[in-house]
Amino acid sequence: MLRGIKKLQILMSLAALSMIVGVSAIVAQDGQVRTLSLGQKYKIEGVVIAKTNDSFLVRDMTGISTKV
Repeated sequence: MLRGIKKLQILMSLAALSMIVGVSAIVAQDGQVRTLSLGQKYKIEGVVIAKTNDSFLVRDMTGISTKV
């Protein structure tokens, strides 16, 4: 019985740790925004994640967002 409780505590601790690491990775990605210079040519591949009237954000495969 005691072994089962100890295993459950270990599994719950690992689950909590993985959730904390996952959330911190998501939050860390939001801080990396690159802004392009006017008149400079760029080639960017990614997904549009946000847009406003005069700009939009593209996130590439590395997790860096670029404001266009």
